[in-house]
Amino acid sequence: MKYHLSILFLLIIIAAGCSAGNSNDGVNPVLPAERASEANPTHQLWGVWQFTACPGEGRLDVVPLREGMMHLNALQFLEPPLLVNLTLESLKFNGNIIEADIGLRHPFLGLNEFTGFDVCGVLITNGSASGYNDPELIRADNGDTLLLNPDGLTRWWNSAEFPVNNGTMFAYKDGLLGTPDSVGNYNSTINAYKFFCNELTDPNSPVSVMSPTSRCVFSAGQKNIRHYTIDMGAGLVFNYAVDASWQFPQGNPPWKVPDDFGPNANRPEAWNASIKELKNTLYNDGTESGGELTLLMDIWDHYNGVLNKVWIDSPGNIAFMELGAPIGGGAGYSTYQVEITGATPAVGHIDIIIGVESENVGYQDLLPGKPVTAYFLHTAQVFSELPIHLIKPNGGEKWTVASKQHVTWVAPNSVTDVKLEYSKDNFGSDLHTIIDSTPNDGDYEWTVANDPSITVRVRVSVAGNPAIYDNSDNVFSIIDIVCGKGIHTYTGQYYINGIANWNYCQRDDLTILETGAHAGECVLKSYYTTADLQCSGTFIRFDPDNASDVTGTQYFTLPGRKTGDSAVAYITMSPQLDQNPVNSHIGVINGRMFDTVQIVDENGNHVEDIVVTDPKTPSGRYPTIPGVDFDDDGDLWMVTDVNDGPSNGQSPVWELRHYELKTSSPYYVEKTSDRLDITEDLNNPAAGSYSHLWYVSDIAISYTEDFLFVFAGSIQGVNRCLFVKYDISVSPPAKVDDADLIPAIVCNSTPFSGMSRNDIEFDHGDPLYEKCRLTVMYQTWNGTACDVHLMKLDTDFNILADNIVQTISGPWTTPFALAINTDPVKRNFIAIDMDMSVPLNDFFYYTMPSSDW
Repeated sequence: MKYHLSILFLLIIIAAGCSAGNSNDGVNPVLPAERASEANPTHQLWGVWQFTACPGEGRLDVVPLREGMMHLNALQFLEPPLLVNLTLESLKFNGNIIEADIGLRHPFLGLNEFTGFDVCGVLITNGSASGYNDPELIRADNGDTLLLNPDGLTRWWNSAEFPVNNGTMFAYKDGLLGTPDSVGNYNSTINAYKFFCNELTDPNSPVSVMSPTSRCVFSAGQKNIRHYTIDMGAGLVFNYAVDASWQFPQGNPPWKVPDDFGPNANRPEAWNASIKELKNTLYNDGTESGGELTLLMDIWDHYNGVLNKVWIDSPGNIAFMELGAPIGGGAGYSTYQVEITGATPAVGHIDIIIGVESENVGYQDLLPGKPVTAYFLHTAQVFSELPIHLIKPNGGEKWTVASKQHVTWVAPNSVTDVKLEYSKDNFGSDLHTIIDSTPNDGDYEWTVANDPSITVRVRVSVAGNPAIYDNSDNVFSIIDIVCGKGIHTYTGQYYINGIANWNYCQRDDLTILETGAHAGECVLKSYYTTADLQCSGTFIRFDPDNASDVTGTQYFTLPGRKTGDSAVAYITMSPQLDQNPVNSHIGVINGRMFDTVQIVDENGNHVEDIVVTDPKTPSGRYPTIPGVDFDDDGDLWMVTDVNDGPSNGQSPVWELRHYELKTSSPYYVEKTSDRLDITEDLNNPAAGSYSHLWYVSDIAISYTEDFLFVFAGSIQGVNRCLFVKYDISVSPPAKVDDADLIPAIVCNSTPFSGMSRNDIEFDHGDPLYEKCRLTVMYQTWNGTACDVHLMKLDTDFNILADNIVQTISGPWTTPFALAINTDPVKRNFIAIDMDMSVPLNDFFYYTMPSSDW
């Protein structure tokens, strides 16, 4: 049954609704003199209603208390039939619980200039929860009229704080039909709400389904519906306010929604928080309490403002705590992590308020000095005894068939049972169980089933107890990633520039920018100049998709550091550059720079230098840095030979180093506890005359698995290459495995072996198939012809493809580096080349298959 309420639902207009001389179809708002500036963000009260529940009669009576305080020349909206602007789409009583779908319709069909943003339906009630760091914060709790499924909480329009009859439209005021003297009866200062916007097409959709860059638009004439679950507590009456934000559109009509509305059309406070528990060991056994709670929070802020601070608070349980800088994020949101210790939780659960303060203060001068804040509520379970907490899996993992995985947990005592249940029919009749009854202490290794169609869940128990931890979210899948042996097609060669000098491009590297304003464009070193003593390298940026114009944009020039043997830098190093996925910084090593990684921004402007020093470096020499890469947290990793061998006649001393990303300069600070000597790890017994591989060619990091791969090679005779894998999710990093996959080669008489020209990259374009895309370009030389190979590995060193993609008779017209375009449609490799003819620099495509690569 649908309950229609004939209520005129008027949008409060803060700025002029039409430009001079334009009647806008007869709709001419005439506004109060104290209207807000069109340039400022404004909250508006679309209306206030009083709801009275009659459970015995299955009825919810709704009375309008007030409408927007404005004058509007809009007789067509006042004449019958009246617009139905607030509706009860469905209503059900379940004891003291009300289940209701509430619909809102914007009254101005076709008048896009009146588009609403961030529209919220707010329940205004009494509250009994207080005791926060801010003593003025009061909210509804158990026993009060309580919205059980809020999208957030807001301070706007609470009747305890907002002024009464102050002569402006920003007043909480009873209408003629309201209960006399109702103002002040509701003491909550932060009240729960539901969001209404076009993108939330399902009444039950969580706000998290919206794009992080969504503008939360409520279009003119649109009807949106949201589901409310309300616990009436001890009361049957509550008030309901509709809050919106708005700003007059820019330019001239016809206006486009939302493009013609500036960012100030949205409210200043963050509009969503997605909160996940990484760890919960909170307990209260009746005699003592304690435990820890770790939360991971994504905070959305599409207002493009500045977050002043993020804090958490919980009266009597968790002390007020300001959070530090975000640990990550993306377009429109920032990610925070907080570890809570020292809690004294009561039995049952604790409610945690997360406050996200904007730089905006004063609530449009209605609450002077109060920071405009978004509030979110998270409820954490408190266990009756110190619980088992399952660390891995924690829900949603995809493990490949027949792989070895570890189930890990923390627990009060030694765990006696690990129960792995898997099923093909969602744990119905087809249920299989593996029980490991050997006492374990936090770790059980399982060889994953060889069936990709099953789903798995984990239960862990202690002696004498059933499964204490059995979370339905802890379901994950076994998958079979098919990594096909695609054939690659050489699809064209394009010149970059006409530089005819000996330019050392053949030892170069390139990267395709994945983020920022220049995403999709290439950066590479165009040429060396030996005119100066430093042998500077000049880098360019160009659009590889525009083959007719690849002359590029001069990007930046890096100084090098020339030694007495000018060939050393050329022989021993490939210049490296990679982009940071977090802040778009680019880490660059010029082949003549040796001991320095230079950081530039996405526009090529210098940011800072990372200089490697080490007491083991011989006097007059420099550490060499042949490989750099960034992980998905934005941290920089490098491999460096601090002994500068073999150019000084000494054996190399290879180190893996980790530089953490900070929020201000210096942005990259070494985490010295992660420094790792990997010299012995690169020992390859099959390396011929040298027991250690002399050269590291490149490193690459898998975002999805936190593995770092070192690709080591040698140009000495029949020496071989070696791949070494490190787990960088632990500190210090740990060697996992190595593999000698590339056969012995013959020394190139020109004079460098083909193995000196190679590159490895990860394809981060598809997180699922990234596991299959450790792509290696390498060359072999038989004295007559050079074969260029593209090898594809999975992260367990299984060779999935090893194709010869080009055979060259001469020594120089060959690829020297590659990058992978992560565009999911194009999916191609881009390689650079150097030819002895003029012009020297060019690039070309190898096209990946559309699937199974």
